[in-house]
Amino acid sequence: MLLFLCCFEVTALSIRGFVRRALVWGIAASLLLPMVLSVLIGLGALLGSLGDAGGAQGCARMAMFVGVVWLVAVMATAVAAGVATIESDQSPPPRRRCSADDRDNRRRRRRPRRARMDRSGGPSGRGREGVGHEDQEARPQG
Repeated sequence: MLLFLCCFEVTALSIRGFVRRALVWGIAASLLLPMVLSVLIGLGALLGSLGDAGGAQGCARMAMFVGVVWLVAVMATAVAAGVATIESDQSPPPRRRCSADDRDNRRRRRRPRRARMDRSGGPSGRGREGVGHEDQEARPQG
């Protein structure tokens, strides 16, 4: 094992390159293998309906193999994405601290409050004119 590690120089760039290639191939396999799987299943069904039992069985076995490879590709892509996330050098930007002047300016720049709206859509206490308030005029006051 030590001899193996001494023969290959492992650098951060080579690991990132490998992870990136694995991620690209994993995504491509995860997208393409289900299509191949569906074609093989359809072809097996077609051959079976035509009476070719051997061809249908061969397509079923190939479809099983492609399905297993697809599941392995999905799991490997998830692992590669996790490794890529862990290995990334990007850290969150440093948080900017506010000075006392910034806090004072922020307090001064507050937006004016909006008037509360009642159910009729107008400001509270007053309804919109001409919208659903005709019955208020007909009611006797008191």
